[in-house]
Amino acid sequence: MVDSLVLIEGSSEINEAMSKITDYNKNKVISFDMTAHSALSKLGIVHEKVENYIDINDQNLIDKLVIDKSHEWYKQEGISDFLQFENLNLGSLLELEITSYFLPIMKNFVGVIRIIEQEKPLLISASPLLASMIKIIDKNNKIVVQSHTAKITASLVLDRIAISINIGGKLFTIWISRNLAIKIKNIMESLTNMIFNIKFNLHSASNKKSIMLIDFNPMLYGDLLKELLRLDKNVILLNERRPAVWNLQSLKNVRQCKCKVLRLKDFLNPKLQSIIINKQNELQTRIKEMSLNNKLEEYFSIAGHSFWSSVKENFVSMCLERFNEAIERFELSKELFEKIDVACMLILYAVAPEEKVIIHVAQRFKIPGLILQHGVYPQIQNTERSRILFNIIPLTDIKHVLWGKETQEYFLQLGVKDDDIVLVGSPRHDEFFRIKIKCKNRGFILLAYGYISETYLGIDTNALKQYENLLREVCKISVNIPNKKLIIKMHPGQSIAYDLNHIIHAVNPSTPIYKTQYILDLMKDCDVLVSLGPSTILLEAMILDKPTITFAIDPQWYYDDKIFKSGATLLVKTPKDFEDALNNVLFNSEFRNELLQKGKKFVNEYLINHGNSSEFLASFINDHYL
Repeated sequence: MVDSLVLIEGSSEINEAMSKITDYNKNKVISFDMTAHSALSKLGIVHEKVENYIDINDQNLIDKLVIDKSHEWYKQEGISDFLQFENLNLGSLLELEITSYFLPIMKNFVGVIRIIEQEKPLLISASPLLASMIKIIDKNNKIVVQSHTAKITASLVLDRIAISINIGGKLFTIWISRNLAIKIKNIMESLTNMIFNIKFNLHSASNKKSIMLIDFNPMLYGDLLKELLRLDKNVILLNERRPAVWNLQSLKNVRQCKCKVLRLKDFLNPKLQSIIINKQNELQTRIKEMSLNNKLEEYFSIAGHSFWSSVKENFVSMCLERFNEAIERFELSKELFEKIDVACMLILYAVAPEEKVIIHVAQRFKIPGLILQHGVYPQIQNTERSRILFNIIPLTDIKHVLWGKETQEYFLQLGVKDDDIVLVGSPRHDEFFRIKIKCKNRGFILLAYGYISETYLGIDTNALKQYENLLREVCKISVNIPNKKLIIKMHPGQSIAYDLNHIIHAVNPSTPIYKTQYILDLMKDCDVLVSLGPSTILLEAMILDKPTITFAIDPQWYYDDKIFKSGATLLVKTPKDFEDALNNVLFNSEFRNELLQKGKKFVNEYLINHGNSSEFLASFINDHYL
């Protein structure tokens, strides 16, 4: 038992919080995230981690609560009626981001409960969010609660966008708001559309049918665009999150394939703007009424404590912002499909809010859609858990374009009908099969890293420290291999707030780190690929006849996918295992060749239509929709 506690989130509040401590012997400082722990450690401030109060049962409880609350709240009786818009439950649009929103909230709430139970403090100094949780838990007001200033507020993943810039092999990341990112995107599109004449012109468009690609990166799908061009139809790129043209290669592919770029904003006019505003105002009234409903207070509770009052203001504001965007997108999509004869749509990310709205409207116009597989899906044992965590959501009345029979069997388990599955192969990787004969071994060790987990471990300070240590050891081992050079590739969607680049540069300041570079350009010259955890990059390396090593970094991951069970990639668990595996792959030709053969076998069994899947898909579209 201590007299008082200081609970720290992030690093911005540390100075103010610590200034209130007069006697360190009677106070205990507790960090609530990795950023706070690292900042306190650098300052030499002795502290506990919230994870020290959370046991394995609590971890499992947090994961279960996050999954249940995140993906069921909007379906509850008495709540769902407030969220209906044109036969669409707007709450479903948040599924992609909501897990990472609720995960730290659930962890913090459970952590505060356990801290109060064990420490029985008389006074607690905390951020406004944690202070509100304390007051909820301490129903008899036995604890004096002081709230210090904090800049941290719960937010959705896409509320902040990371812009990565490589200068001299060093990676610099600038974080900007979602609204600013959208403004920059609109400016970029306006300029490129005007300068290079790639804007789709509604007035001069021919009577041709159109094939619409939703949020595609032209740089990755150049082969597919070329095959669609042969169909002699309008090929339209509609990208709501990122510009369709963002570098020279994407521009080259768009112009060569005579694609046109379209924006929903192009359909906005004063009359429609007035309709949108009226509907947004109506929604705002409903959402505010919903926020006062006792159902939410009952639903958002843990161990008999409702945390709804702690998150209500932030959550309602967040919902309104996303839902207002959805209403505008809904009305603009109706205009689009009324004015353009779309034969079919090709979609990559059917679970993103932008695509969900467009798909919903398209189905009202009876426009068929094809969802392209864009990565290797993790086939973990609990299919319901994986469906939620990895956003694999079977949609009705839409086709799933898959890479091969392995994924087909998995989707059948998830409830997708066989008639809704089209086996095509991977149009994204046609170029990989074509370029593999040009690949060389130029002495590079390519290390790829990304997400740890979408579960409790993804925000666990102890797990993140372990990940740090592992990354450090892997880098040390790799840079000490004679005549080899280490290159780092971050996952392009990596959004971890805690920067790991300093770990890498502390080992070797000259090690280049890349994030947005085309993976083929880095992989074609490497001697071996090392992946910290499962990733589609393993399959891509195997296509190019590159040996791979995978670190089993996440104990909650089921490493029983065929790619691991078949031995197609070397699965290692310790730095010593990795060092032995790396030396064998690089310097034992018999060992290396055996691993390469297993990789080839896996590619042959996992993917069909090697090198010509784009042609196959274009033919399918021509036969069924044109």
